[in-house]
Amino acid sequence: MKEILDKIDKKLLNHLNANARMPETELAKKIGRSKESTRYRIKRLQEEKVITGFFTRINPYALGYEQYTVYLELRVNEKKNEELFNRIQKDPSIYWVGTTDGKWNLGITMLVESPRDFYEKYNRLILDLEEQIISKEIIIPIDVTIFSLSFLVKEAEYALTIEPTEIHIDEKDKIILNTLQADGRMRLIDIAKKTGFNTAFVRKKMKELEKSKVIINYGTGINLRMLRYTTYRVALGVKENSEKVFGKLKAFAKKERNIIHIIRSIAKWDYELVLVTKEYEEYIQTMSRLKESFKENITLIQTSTTRQTEIFPAKIIK
Repeated sequence: MKEILDKIDKKLLNHLNANARMPETELAKKIGRSKESTRYRIKRLQEEKVITGFFTRINPYALGYEQYTVYLELRVNEKKNEELFNRIQKDPSIYWVGTTDGKWNLGITMLVESPRDFYEKYNRLILDLEEQIISKEIIIPIDVTIFSLSFLVKEAEYALTIEPTEIHIDEKDKIILNTLQADGRMRLIDIAKKTGFNTAFVRKKMKELEKSKVIINYGTGINLRMLRYTTYRVALGVKENSEKVFGKLKAFAKKERNIIHIIRSIAKWDYELVLVTKEYEEYIQTMSRLKESFKENITLIQTSTTRQTEIFPAKIIK
């Protein structure tokens, strides 16, 4: 089967995923093509549904929110499960949802103001559908480390971290973030028009939000299933959970090149790895090296295959 992406497309996606706001002139230099060719490639990738959109990755802690993730094992009942999915898509506190094969069928991340807020919103979400849930696992993410798409191309490596912060934002920041969150590549002039601020003020505010890590980065939605990649979520429990172990795990992820997220959590497990491979054998080999590298420390490994995953622009900026 013919590859959807050539080497230039892969380089382009990697740079866009690191910074979706990178100007076309800079992108063109990085991929070795003209500005016009770069613009054409972005448009083609959008039309072919490889690029599903551009977004702004906002640190929810800076908005005063906590994150809770729930994994659900569901009974087979297509009608009732569809009802649950419809509720999820309409819920303004939902940040992430993923459907999986394995122990869990559904994962959701909610942004809430407190444990009680989570308790009330979660129970409202599953109201009258409790009988559909066989079991559940509640996870409190501590931080998320995001790696570059090194499995696509060996360049522009980076690692970003979303973690709690004491930064607080003002009302004008919120207006700008509300405009940016659904389209991270929106032109400065268009942001100014939508917010009613002048371009110089918007530019200044955005730089401040980037510097303070309220804006983590400007990312790109990429349909990995269309590119024939499989995404695995690997729950990993360890005996010794220290910064040294975490550092070793990050070094392992960078070396392997196909681990795109590490989530540290309070849960039955300590870490969740998001692993992307094109061939099943590659997944087996990566897991074998993981087990060998941490053989004295691993207490639990649980893997599920992600069928579909979406990040919703949760309506959390009040």
